[in-house]
Amino acid sequence: MMAVRQDLHINQGETWSFSYPWENAGSPVDLTDYSARMSIRDRIGGSLYAYLSTGGDADGGTITLGGVTGVVALSMTAEETTALYDPVDLEELKKHRREPEKRTVKWLYDLELESAGGVVTRLLHGRILLQREVTE
Repeated sequence: MMAVRQDLHINQGETWSFSYPWENAGSPVDLTDYSARMSIRDRIGGSLYAYLSTGGDADGGTITLGGVTGVVALSMTAEETTALYDPVDLEELKKHRREPEKRTVKWLYDLELESAGGVVTRLLHGRILLQREVTE
């Protein structure tokens, strides 16, 4: 299976969710006994802004798997989306040629699922488009 390109839009300061139905030949994939993980980074190998997972190691959001329905649900609280971008470290921003007043921030992510047998599938990948908030 080839990973699907899916850009995700997040509004900073809002509760955010996204659902994706994983299907094979039109039928839902049974996700019972699967786990999932997703990293949000500024570039490949770059700074980690959030790590979502189905496990207790999640830091910045959660992933819920829908069992026999094949639905993968990603979610972040308003506090987690607020924490995604904090332009306090201006030197770090300059190093990556980012401006603290930039309205939309673009990062990368990929979403991997792992079966109980250890088979890893990259289901989705693309950009995170974070629309920064003005009202805090």
